[in-house]
Amino acid sequence: GLPDVKHDVPLKESAPAAKKAKRRTVITKDIKAPDAVPASGIAEATKLMESGKLYRYNVKSAQESIVSLCEMEVAAYTGHKYCVALNSCGSALYLMLLAAGVKPGDSVLTNAFTFVAVPSAIHHAGGKPVYVESTMGYTMDLGCKVPADLAHARQDC
Repeated sequence: GLPDVKHDVPLKESAPAAKKAKRRTVITKDIKAPDAVPASGIAEATKLMESGKLYRYNVKSAQESIVSLCEMEVAAYTGHKYCVALNSCGSALYLMLLAAGVKPGDSVLTNAFTFVAVPSAIHHAGGKPVYVESTMGYTMDLGCKVPADLAHARQDC
């Protein structure tokens, strides 16, 4: 098993989910202390920044763009025709919502245990975030009841 994961940890009887499950998996890794970046990664990033070729559009061809090459490599690796590299998770969420067809005024169900980029992306795509309770595994509780007028709302999972 992984050194930063404890399995079969008993739940406190007062926990809301204690009625359903008596034990859970707990991640013990201190996420405030990220792993060090390898020296080779730092050297590659420095070389890229010094070249000024950080973007897809400031080179003569896609073959010279590290971003385009990365997109092509990821697309090939995952078996997809295309891949789009973005600047942030928020941008990726926004693009995903547009690709999923979210229209202005659409209600979008999302996990109540989230970070600011999720409701922000929903808002920028024109949708309205609707928070759904979380499971002990921090996923959206699909068994949670939502108001009848949201029965056909989109889910961001």
